[in-house]
Amino acid sequence: MKNIWCKTEDGRYEIWGTTPYDITERIEKEGCECLSESLLWNPKPKAFDPQQLQEIRQELPNWAMKNIPNFTTKDKQDLQRELTVMSDTDLLKKLKYRYSFLRYSRYQEIYVYTLKIKGKNAYCINYKEVYDHYENKEAYPPNDEFYEKLKKYYPIIENEDWARNEFRNKGVVYF
Repeated sequence: MKNIWCKTEDGRYEIWGTTPYDITERIEKEGCECLSESLLWNPKPKAFDPQQLQEIRQELPNWAMKNIPNFTTKDKQDLQRELTVMSDTDLLKKLKYRYSFLRYSRYQEIYVYTLKIKGKNAYCINYKEVYDHYENKEAYPPNDEFYEKLKKYYPIIENEDWARNEFRNKGVVYF
């Protein structure tokens, strides 16, 4: 049953983003799996870098206040303290990789991690690979609206409602 959702009739593996991408090489050489027609599981996902982790530390307490029922000001202060003293290594261990999706290229992978806070998942989305591709000024328009939108709001931390809405009817298991 491995990769059944995205295996085409001719034996290739295809994943759907904005358009279908042939990911046969990733499946065969890198050990990836298709979770659904639009999501990939990568055995070696790219982790957040130290700057991204710092931004996540700053945003998570505010995210928790907005998204977790009965999350008090004291809870927010406790979370801020915990994140401040936590090493990057420990924070990376707490961020659980869940799946990836692709954008415009089979090589621009968007990694989705979750961090459980008081029983709720914060979906921390790593767009670093997409940003790195955008630094190639010859390959992309300088004022691409998607890039500017993401950069403005980075880091992007979403809730479970976002995940259900984003991936409904695509065979995704919500954690």
